[in-house]
Amino acid sequence: MPWEVTKVQEERMKFITLYLDGQSKMAELCRQFNISRKTGYKYKHRYEKEGIKGLENIVRAPKCHPNAISEGIKEKLLEFKRQHPKWGAKKIRILFKREYPQLKCPAKSSIEEIFKKNGLVKARSPFKNKAAHPSQELTPALACNDVWQIDFKGWFRTLDGKKCHNLNLIDSYSRYLLCSRGFHNTKGEGVKASLEDAFKRYGMPKVICSDNGTPFACAGFGGITQLSLWLISLGISPERIKLGKPQENGRIERLHRTIGEELLGERGKDLEEQEKKLEEFRLLYNEVRPHEGINFETPSMRYKVSQRSYENKVEEKEMEGITRRVRTSGTIKWRGQEIYVGTAAKGKWIKLQEAETGDLAVYYGKHVLAVLAKGTYERKLEEDKKKGGNV
Repeated sequence: MPWEVTKVQEERMKFITLYLDGQSKMAELCRQFNISRKTGYKYKHRYEKEGIKGLENIVRAPKCHPNAISEGIKEKLLEFKRQHPKWGAKKIRILFKREYPQLKCPAKSSIEEIFKKNGLVKARSPFKNKAAHPSQELTPALACNDVWQIDFKGWFRTLDGKKCHNLNLIDSYSRYLLCSRGFHNTKGEGVKASLEDAFKRYGMPKVICSDNGTPFACAGFGGITQLSLWLISLGISPERIKLGKPQENGRIERLHRTIGEELLGERGKDLEEQEKKLEEFRLLYNEVRPHEGINFETPSMRYKVSQRSYENKVEEKEMEGITRRVRTSGTIKWRGQEIYVGTAAKGKWIKLQEAETGDLAVYYGKHVLAVLAKGTYERKLEEDKKKGGNV
């Protein structure tokens, strides 16, 4: 065993004293002190040259560290972290490089170490990220305004005890947060008003993708609602993810997680104040926060407004082919049978197209609402209504 650290100085001095007495040979002393002869001769020569000082440990660490991080840079990094406590080292590093391009930016691992030493990093359980469910039915976002994603984040209460349902609308390609609003409920009026504001400001997308909740879908015929019919009348295709597959709307789901981490700890005293906080977050998310999914750019660096300007179009009544006007009861008549379409479509003109197989396709404008297998639409009205719904 080598000499114990706590006794090293004493052992070296004892070793030299016994050697200088001349009563023991070097090999014998080295065995006694359990060191090699090379080590024994090393301390002999150092003692002869420097005296007792030669028996001290030699500090081999460099006196100067060319890659050491200056206190000024550390403080700047810590200040960014204090401003954005939920951001990781990756995002803070991008922000630092953007704000101080003239300074050498430390590596991500070095920044993480600085945050840990200053108690600014909390331990968290590993996040298991499942692969997105592939679906050929949803339109891919290949450019800005190809697809917008819309959804309500789970409700929470403002400080006055009232519910706040947070509605978010995001451009799927650029991750630009187009709208973040708060409502006391999830009724369609507030969603339609928010969409109209977004259309007037940013133009219209080709597709709006949602989940199957209210007011985007219902349990009735084709899941149609007044909101989805309105979008179709504007030339926008409403698409819905599969039931139980929220990962198909993954970008807005990830946004909801970010809102939960960065915003909901500071709740407003009422809905009005909460909406101000949501708008502040929207600006921060779009203009400042680097986004890993777009190479750490901000959404505002990528987003461009749509060339499709908003016009509240009126549905054309006349369509080629077989058409029916939906009755007040939400039904149409086809070959002597009543088909329940849903009261959301009452007063609307729809088109019917029967295939050679007997399947019946139902259109609103150019959009297919549903394809009914032969025999399905021949059920009695009461049975249709039981499985139908209205929003």
